[in-house]
Amino acid sequence: MSALQARKPLRKLFSWLFLAFIIIAISQFLVNVLLVKFCDKALVGRFALANAITIPIFAFTNLDLDTLQITDTKNQYEFEDYFNLRLVTSGFALFLSMIISTFVGYSWDILIVVGLLALLKTLEAISGTLYGLIQKSEKMKTIAILGIVKSVVSISLLGIILYLTGNLVLGLISIILFRIIYLFICESPSSLSTVNSYAYDSLEINNLSPPARINLAKLFNKRWYFQKLFTLTKLALPMGIVTLLVSFNANVPRYLIEKYVGEASLGVFASIASLMMIGDTVLNPLGASTIPRMSRYYAEGNLKLFWQILKKLIMIAIVIGAIIMTTCWLFGQPILETIYRKEYGQYIQLLTVLMLAGSIEDVSSFIGQSITATRSFQIKMIISATVVTISALLALWLIPSQGLNGAAIAILIGSTIDLGLNGIAIIYVAKKHHKNNLRST
Repeated sequence: MSALQARKPLRKLFSWLFLAFIIIAISQFLVNVLLVKFCDKALVGRFALANAITIPIFAFTNLDLDTLQITDTKNQYEFEDYFNLRLVTSGFALFLSMIISTFVGYSWDILIVVGLLALLKTLEAISGTLYGLIQKSEKMKTIAILGIVKSVVSISLLGIILYLTGNLVLGLISIILFRIIYLFICESPSSLSTVNSYAYDSLEINNLSPPARINLAKLFNKRWYFQKLFTLTKLALPMGIVTLLVSFNANVPRYLIEKYVGEASLGVFASIASLMMIGDTVLNPLGASTIPRMSRYYAEGNLKLFWQILKKLIMIAIVIGAIIMTTCWLFGQPILETIYRKEYGQYIQLLTVLMLAGSIEDVSSFIGQSITATRSFQIKMIISATVVTISALLALWLIPSQGLNGAAIAILIGSTIDLGLNGIAIIYVAKKHHKNNLRST
């Protein structure tokens, strides 16, 4: 039996990630709930603005190395290459976040939150590379356990501190301290046990290797290593641009809302928009569990199985989207009033449009993921640039006149365009690959 045939069914891979993603998504959602319950709207808006500043920066500097590592089926680069490049880019992102925020002229209150979020995202970026190594081996149970523990402890710390003090800064500091300890004690050893080895089946949580397996000195004392980092950066740059554009596309409406409608309205929008992650809670683990398999099928020229997985993913996304929209239409207002506050019930139209946009994005995301599995990074960059340009122009036109609903409409139109372009692109890429296979045979 081949190694591929011996791999676990996708159902088992999905089940572990599904459990983890549910708990992680609930934890992320509870951040917004806790802020709304224990802080004023201005502080919620400040937190949303700090996220809108740091997320695009880290999206770009991360270069989507996790996905690049997972789809590196030929093992062109070692784990150490990905890890050391992530250290460099994360440090740069942390520095850039503070420089940009200072240059724009934000108040000290915002600068402090930006700095803490940037540090937190630096730790997340480092963990992401370690998780990518495990995900490539399809050891989803390990990722699930590590992610669940980290999320539960983090949200518990934040909840306790906000309840006792209402101080967001203290809450973020407590999470950062915990994440640093967790990174060194739990995450690094379990991931490093697989470095320089493709025998992933031997990975066990209780059989760990010391963190010294990564030699950071290589980053500074070997010229060839700089050259390897440079070539990896060139390969990853298109994906970095893609993730930057995707993140920028999601955050442009927030910048404009803060400018034209106000910080408090941004807090309302961010809180309601966080409900869009409901579909992601189910669908993200599906994507994470299938992309290593899809990458291998495509590399082997097995387009039949590649298409088989993609079609199933699309159908699941459509069904989940239909369930979400039905729930939104029937129970949207009481849901908003129960989760947040009574006055949030007036934003039912905003919720409906955002959830429709989110459902379309979920389908488009699966198709975009399939393009990533083919490593057609240039095509993804072109699609993302087109979508973000159109969406930004729409937001700039609609938000000043229609406020929060205008932002939601801009997101909806952008999601629809993204779906169409991704559909055209994957058909083109698959046909081209099929023709190349015929020529080679």
